[in-house]
Amino acid sequence: MNLKKELIIGAIGSVLAVLLTFFYINQYQKQKEQFKKISQNETAVQASKTSDISLTIEEIAKHNAANDCWIIIQGSVYNVTNYLILHPGGSDRIVPFCGQDATDAFAAKGGKGTDLSKLKLGQLNEAVNITDTNNQIQNNVNLINISGRAEEREREDDD
Repeated sequence: MNLKKELIIGAIGSVLAVLLTFFYINQYQKQKEQFKKISQNETAVQASKTSDISLTIEEIAKHNAANDCWIIIQGSVYNVTNYLILHPGGSDRIVPFCGQDATDAFAAKGGKGTDLSKLKLGQLNEAVNITDTNNQIQNNVNLINISGRAEEREREDDD
């Protein structure tokens, strides 16, 4: 009788493990596709922007969506658009703050140790050449992505 219960519980556990694996793979593929789309959109947007802009509150407020997300943290402005899907907590942790000051959220959510310098556009109210800055940020996001994949492989090798 106990053996029968154990077999049933084991079978249910196995089915759940398989279902969760398929769910994880599906979510990963969706994020990968989203990253490609965002990268393509960002490239098109960058090609159309070739001027200096001032990083005012009004300008930052225009970049308030997942496909164009700028945030302010402690007076510095960051373009986190292509970083959203790489964020360990998921993009939904950042998207509500797109186009806004995210200093309090950044500090409260444990981001204090996170190095965002590679995503920095400049200081609030500073004039910057947005094309040059965005090109550099895209290169940096690619490096962050490559670095993250390398760390994943190292963790898998350790297992």
